[in-house]
Amino acid sequence: MDFLGPSSAKELSEMARSIWMEYYTTFLDRGSIETIVEDWQSENAIVEQMSEGSLYSFINHEGKNIGYRCVLLQGDDLFVSKIYVDKEHRGKGFGSRALTEMLDYGKSAGAKGAYLHVNKHNETAIRAYKAKGFEIREGRKIRLDNGVCLDDYVMVYDYR
Repeated sequence: MDFLGPSSAKELSEMARSIWMEYYTTFLDRGSIETIVEDWQSENAIVEQMSEGSLYSFINHEGKNIGYRCVLLQGDDLFVSKIYVDKEHRGKGFGSRALTEMLDYGKSAGAKGAYLHVNKHNETAIRAYKAKGFEIREGRKIRLDNGVCLDDYVMVYDYR
């Protein structure tokens, strides 16, 4: 994986907005999506996350950026923070390959496990994560400052 620097934050943010607005409206209202994108995927938020150790990279196919991903090493764990593929390329194995690369990176960096958060209504992603060996550990509701409530599963992966 080729990790990106702050100069890519604007392109990442634009891609995030496009993907989130298209995909997540099936289980989140538009206002919640706007808040999440602004809080976590704006250009400034991405630059801040990078300064705190988050490693972003594009998912590329035939010279075109078709998605993006982000990981963060936290002690013995790899946090799979983000993995998103544009509509045109979903269901074609790009996300699966990107996740494998993320897990390989974690293993090579010495992680003993990995975890991620996924919306409980994102059944497609949950199935994909389970197929890679992730298991649901717990449900978690996260209330953001503006009242938006995220209803997620925490899924875990064990390298052993």
